[in-house]
Amino acid sequence: ADCTHSLGNDPQFAVSVRTATSSGSPASLWLLLTRHISAHEVETREFLTLHLFGDTGGERVFYLERAAEQGVYANSVHYLLRVDVKATTRAETPRHYTVVVSQFERRAAVRFTLAAFATAPLALTPTVQPWVIERRFTGRWSAATAGGPVGGATFGANPQFVLSLSASARLMVRVESSAADAVAAGARAPAVNATVLYGRARKRVAVVYTDDVVCSTQPYRTGFAYAITERPLDAGEYIVVVSTYAPGHVGAFRLDIALDAGPRNAVRLEPLEAP
Repeated sequence: ADCTHSLGNDPQFAVSVRTATSSGSPASLWLLLTRHISAHEVETREFLTLHLFGDTGGERVFYLERAAEQGVYANSVHYLLRVDVKATTRAETPRHYTVVVSQFERRAAVRFTLAAFATAPLALTPTVQPWVIERRFTGRWSAATAGGPVGGATFGANPQFVLSLSASARLMVRVESSAADAVAAGARAPAVNATVLYGRARKRVAVVYTDDVVCSTQPYRTGFAYAITERPLDAGEYIVVVSTYAPGHVGAFRLDIALDAGPRNAVRLEPLEAP
């Protein structure tokens, strides 16, 4: 998938390397990406690379700008990434990484093999996916509902939703704007935000107070943003507001509500109509 906004849909793998040594010398890690090609394929327009993220615990990643090593997209058969892995003080505490196989402006599916080699014991596995998307809503910011940023005079006009949880759970909220709308308009995708607030008896929110915020994807980010609650939320009702940084920036969006794999939870997401 195109990584311009999010890496969330790209294939991702967890790499752990046990580097504890008496000398404290780093280990070397090599990641080899090999594209599968057919005998009749002379030239490909598909460009692949590897991005490496450190200290992830082997979980999935979303933001390219947080990568420890950003790869360069290439249409060659092989792509090699080498990294020095700092030694740890205890053998039972490995270094954890997430490696992303990213495809630039995807035009067609590409089959590949990813191999890992190191001068220390290592493991390569698919990333852990602790989040289950429970509700998805597709909507639009219109001229009437593109209210602009948190703190703005017309913030209350933005699309708002009542989120209901029947049981305690950690929450991930994700908002993504439409790339197609941006291309059609000849402009960049809008910078977006999702803010989750404690429910106010199902009343729309016009002003955001710090004490009311459960989590927020701040700062505003082009095309895609997400946030995760630090602790499980109590069962109950919450308000979710999706907004763009620029008032009047119209276009489609997708809002995802995901929960960790905990107890069975009845989840509802209802648009909160403007008065």
